[in-house]
Amino acid sequence: METAFLASTTALLWLIDTYIPTGVLRVFFVTPTALAYLRWDGRTARMSAGVAALLIGLLLGPLQGFSYLVSTGVLALGLGWLWRRKVPWLLSITLGTVLKTMGFFAQLGLFSLLAGENLWRYTSADVHYILQTMLAGFQVWSPVSSFSVQVVALTLILLDRGLGVGATHVVSWWIFRGLGPAAVVKPRANT
Repeated sequence: METAFLASTTALLWLIDTYIPTGVLRVFFVTPTALAYLRWDGRTARMSAGVAALLIGLLLGPLQGFSYLVSTGVLALGLGWLWRRKVPWLLSITLGTVLKTMGFFAQLGLFSLLAGENLWRYTSADVHYILQTMLAGFQVWSPVSSFSVQVVALTLILLDRGLGVGATHVVSWWIFRGLGPAAVVKPRANT
């Protein structure tokens, strides 16, 4: 029952953020599944992430369900596993950033495949424009190399994902602290 509640909470947050995209709710996506991992175990958290992906897929379409699973579901499972083992924040933020970045590239690959076009080129073109504009602001008129564009693009993606995972840590810590011991104690079964 609790697994279904946590999964539906995640799906509801995703649904609201899809139709009213403030971006603020994104830091809460991980918390319900990570809470399932902390209170129960990995199997329960996997079920919660899977049910949330199915709900999102049913409500918003299979691409949204896949996007949740690879970008947030895997991150929630990873962070739940790390938090249960009381891994230091620096290590869990670093590993979470890697997981979130891998999810981004999985999404980019799938969307490129479905669009029949390499979408990474658009990211590279945007970063190239930003670099050219910044260099022009400093009165530097040299051309920007393709390698530097790729390095800056990857750095910006890692920075964005790292800040998001760090914010997720702070929000989850705040919520779990408010729950107190109930966040990590299994409820007793009524017999």
